[in-house]
Amino acid sequence: MKKNLFFGLFATMVLLLTTGCQQDEVFVDGNATVTFKVSTPEMVTRAYSDGTMAKNLQYHVYLDQNGSLTYLNNLDGTATMEDNGATVSIDLATGKTYYVLFWAAADGAPYTVDPTTHTMTVNYNGALNNDEKRDAFYSWDTIQVNNNEPQDVKLLRPFAQLNIGTDDIDEAVKAGLDITQIGVTVSKVYTTLNFADGSVDGLTTVPVVFGKADRPENETFPVQPDTYKYLAMNYLLVSSTKSIADVEMSYDDQKRTYTNIPLQRNHRTNIYGSLLTKGIGFNVEIDNRFDNEDDMTNVTVFSAQDLQAALDAAPANATTVITLGANIEANVTDIQKPGRKVVIEGNGNKYNGTIKVHSNSNYYDDAALTIKNVNFETSTASENFIEALENGSERYSSNITVENCTFTATDEAVNTAVGVQVKATRGVTVKNCTATNMHSLIQAQSCDTGDVKVIDSTINGKTGVAFKQVKSATVEGTTITAAEYGIRFDGNIDKYGIVVKNNNVTAVQPFIVRKMTGKDNTITLEGQNTLTTEAEYQIVITNGSDDEAYVKPTGTYTLTGAEGYTIFPAAFPVASWDEFTAALAAGEDWIKLTDNISNTTSYSICQDVIIDLNGKTLEIIEPTQRLNIGNKNNSTTPKPNVTIKNGNINSKVYAQTGNVLLSDINFGGTIAYTGDAQGVITVGQANLLAERCDMKNVKANAADSRPRALSTEGCSNGYLILRDCNFPSAGDGTGIWVASKLLRSYINPLSGSAQLELTNCKFGVAANIDLAASYVWTNMELTGCSGGFTFTVSRSKDSLTEEETAIMKAIKQNNSGTIKAYYNGTLVTY
Repeated sequence: MKKNLFFGLFATMVLLLTTGCQQDEVFVDGNATVTFKVSTPEMVTRAYSDGTMAKNLQYHVYLDQNGSLTYLNNLDGTATMEDNGATVSIDLATGKTYYVLFWAAADGAPYTVDPTTHTMTVNYNGALNNDEKRDAFYSWDTIQVNNNEPQDVKLLRPFAQLNIGTDDIDEAVKAGLDITQIGVTVSKVYTTLNFADGSVDGLTTVPVVFGKADRPENETFPVQPDTYKYLAMNYLLVSSTKSIADVEMSYDDQKRTYTNIPLQRNHRTNIYGSLLTKGIGFNVEIDNRFDNEDDMTNVTVFSAQDLQAALDAAPANATTVITLGANIEANVTDIQKPGRKVVIEGNGNKYNGTIKVHSNSNYYDDAALTIKNVNFETSTASENFIEALENGSERYSSNITVENCTFTATDEAVNTAVGVQVKATRGVTVKNCTATNMHSLIQAQSCDTGDVKVIDSTINGKTGVAFKQVKSATVEGTTITAAEYGIRFDGNIDKYGIVVKNNNVTAVQPFIVRKMTGKDNTITLEGQNTLTTEAEYQIVITNGSDDEAYVKPTGTYTLTGAEGYTIFPAAFPVASWDEFTAALAAGEDWIKLTDNISNTTSYSICQDVIIDLNGKTLEIIEPTQRLNIGNKNNSTTPKPNVTIKNGNINSKVYAQTGNVLLSDINFGGTIAYTGDAQGVITVGQANLLAERCDMKNVKANAADSRPRALSTEGCSNGYLILRDCNFPSAGDGTGIWVASKLLRSYINPLSGSAQLELTNCKFGVAANIDLAASYVWTNMELTGCSGGFTFTVSRSKDSLTEEETAIMKAIKQNNSGTIKAYYNGTLVTY
């Protein structure tokens, strides 16, 4: 745990008295008496960790001269550590930089410090197990002397502490094994430490032997629960990074060997388990809270029993890393707690069984489980390797990440085992994983908070990935080869969505969205997706299931990025005006032109429909006629949702009611002014979004000087959005427009609640934007517009408010048009 280190009150008082009495001397002779408050770490328990044996403190000073160290042996000194602290004063020259070495050890400790080379050498000859006198501490500190400010020095151990504990001493006694003396042998430790750079040297060529000594009876083993008792404790000189050694424990005529044990300077390594009677499973834990500065615990386990024990012991509000030291075969359960983060590091080992996750019906959004580098393998039918299911009180989980894992099914498990199955989980990511002969890599259900992602994985089996009632799913960079479906998503809940990006899927159904009865769902394909099938459709959106006949969906959804794929339901093809109107009359809601179509009279669309012009042209030849959307004269007619995209329209479009999207349209042909339909696009009470529309090729009827690019009749509510549109210019040499006006009618003269957005539009020289007096300006956004347009505001008052003035100035700054305001007929230009 993180802990602040404090010094004794007495030492602090001595420091204040000392510096207070010496200030005159400091400024007279140019020296500073620098006081160092030296302490060893404050330990929570005795447990061979309190440092009280290291009472003898020595210190040595080195002058730094442009990176070269000069040992100042005349400044050597000693002190006695009391209550894990000492206060020493050294006279140093101001303006100089020094290094100070502090070393604390017990009487008779087997260490030799050579101050000339700033090194320490360990003597392991005759070492005994459980010798606390071998504890020691050091610090190598730099100080630039500017005054006599006190310096706090924290001493750390140069050693790793190796602890061995067991919980079956009583059982061993009952079995006739009463152990009193234990010895320990360790390979690959060092004999020399360089204080200046922290390096170690003198790797032992033969294992170091710590002779047999009595088992400690009154020490607390540093692992919970407190049922473990000490067998051995030793201090070893190792590097500051993790290294590996073999450890042998001997007692009576028996020996126990533990291989590949991690060791690290200033850390504890705890080997513990039922070591005397079972002798099979044991835990290895690196505890880098040895100096109370870290909240992470590292544990190595060699059996499912040990893994379960490590999961049970993992505390809240901390991180526990559990490394598999062997293949595991059994089921375990991870019960999440607040702030509890667990990492299971497989280290390439196999796992046959289920890792179950839940949090006792509580969502802990700051809890997490990461499983990585595990090779899951089973021959058991229908097994889930990782599951977080909603079963009674054992439900709910958060932030599950599975990475760099393999999932392999053999024998009875082929096409029935599932890699990851979750339900009502908040946040799941599976990345860089491989599934072979599995039913599926992941099945996710009822995840209405947090994303479910499959990234950069490879799947070969019966199916690929399945998302049932998942609010936000993503499949990216993944290769799937499946006998049935590759990617499956359910669309029966409103406003759920899936993103499919840069995947390569080969299956009977590469991508299927089933049960599409929800409203406003989103289906998005991004990047380059390769969807390969011998069936008819690469993408299926159906009201039924994946194993039923496809049914046209009744829900509403937005499908983007699907151009060039075969899709069910496919757009209804039409090649003539009669076929077009017949398809609408039959209720088709997705129509695609396969040829140019034309008519001479106006036509009204009053139903939900997507019209894909497919690069073709829809034309109403008579200039006074138009294509109407909605019916403003019939309040009982439903307000339709109409999309027209990807082609050419030679006609006026009158958006009377409903929601209208015009996307990637080139307008052309000849139009004429006719009463209420004044412009190429006329907006009545509809919501309009026009993006990437171009009107520069429209021609006016020769006898008519009044047509407009776009006009409105009110827009009292909803939105009017124009993005990346190109309006005609009177100076383009075509003689198209004698006068053109944009939005000549007031925007929202009734309630002023319409959203007006004009972004990156290019306007003609005579285009005007007029606002009604009641319009709420904060609902307006004009950005990146150019050309000769004029933005005009008329007000029957003397001036604008400060907020309105600021908006006018922002419009001027963010666009290149002319900004005008009339107040009681007086013109102000910005």
